[in-house]
Amino acid sequence: MLNIDNAVEQVIKTYLGLPKRITGVSVSKKRYDEFSQNFSELLGALEQYDGGKLVGINLGEIEWYHRLRNQLYHEGNGLTVERSKVETYAALAKVLFRNLFSEEVGVGEPPESELLGEFLMAWAELEQLVYAAAEVDQVSLIIRFHFSNYLRQLVDSGILDEPALKAILELRATRKDVVHGGPGKRRKVAVGMVVRLREVIDTLDSAVARAKARNRPAAC
Repeated sequence: MLNIDNAVEQVIKTYLGLPKRITGVSVSKKRYDEFSQNFSELLGALEQYDGGKLVGINLGEIEWYHRLRNQLYHEGNGLTVERSKVETYAALAKVLFRNLFSEEVGVGEPPESELLGEFLMAWAELEQLVYAAAEVDQVSLIIRFHFSNYLRQLVDSGILDEPALKAILELRATRKDVVHGGPGKRRKVAVGMVVRLREVIDTLDSAVARAKARNRPAAC
């Protein structure tokens, strides 16, 4: 848990500290020195400077795991955290790394953890498609911050249908349970669920493509 948390911190610091010509993000040395001393401020800086990289990542969840790590480190009494929480935090860290550096972390995992990582990675892809639909459907930023309300508007506009909406909301509830729950919650992620998530991604991808085609100006 300590190693994963340290890795998350270093990943964010490295990304925000890279030259602008690499990331497109411009951070002054003074500002970098200010937020790099505090984990919460570091997360806030990532959201401020490049929030678009956080698709599939909830910074509140990252901070929750960081606080859990701090409790173990500063207030520990010889007990440790459940393995399921360590592996879930690792899966979130891999999504974050992929988002920031466009590279996969090639770390071998036991089958159950690998399935969890695949599920979280696929959810990030789904969120990316949802926000792509936002560009097509011109959904306001206010609505976009309310994910379920936004999905409902996509149904109203014909980009999503009711079965797809139901599936996304069920998968979203599962993701929330898995990230915040214990081993019992993690067992909710089965191969069939990952397959279902991939099916929803394919359905939404096709719907976004059709919507873009409808909105494309006719050739002269």
